[in-house]
Amino acid sequence: MKSYSEDLRRKIVDAVEQRGTSKTQAARLFDVSLSSVKRYSRMARQGNSLAPKKRPGRTPKADEKMKKLLNEHMKERTAATIAERIRFLQSITGECLSYSTIRRLSKRLGWSRKKECGWRVTLAQRIDPQRLVFVDEMGPMGPILRYLRSMPIHRRDRGRTAQFHSTAGRTLRCSHA
Repeated sequence: MKSYSEDLRRKIVDAVEQRGTSKTQAARLFDVSLSSVKRYSRMARQGNSLAPKKRPGRTPKADEKMKKLLNEHMKERTAATIAERIRFLQSITGECLSYSTIRRLSKRLGWSRKKECGWRVTLAQRIDPQRLVFVDEMGPMGPILRYLRSMPIHRRDRGRTAQFHSTAGRTLRCSHA
């Protein structure tokens, strides 16, 4: 959660100390918790600064420069792998980031894991179109299966064996034995 600004903290303290607003009313008025109002009043009374303190935790490995470099790299090379992105950033900044760090950064920058067909373009450049063979995976059963699925359940063949007759080409029809 983000900390409240120093300006808001100052207004809360002024409302409590100068205008005589109760701490509960100030909490409702400024939409903050009662404990925050008490803490800000105590800090002002003791003469401490109302500025938010530094957040706890480790400093992030990736600074703004690294985020900008990663964003530019992702725009230029959409099909690059995360390992390639790690090597790219390491070659420029000297900092070795983990796979997870790069994933989190790319997600924060608004990039998804989906590639923009980069592998298809690369593959299409390597394949000779004259050598392609197209195979119909439906085979001759496709029209029959569509026909059987479209029938109402009470009309479907129960117990009888359906015989399939082939006519010229691939047109099929279904009749019952």
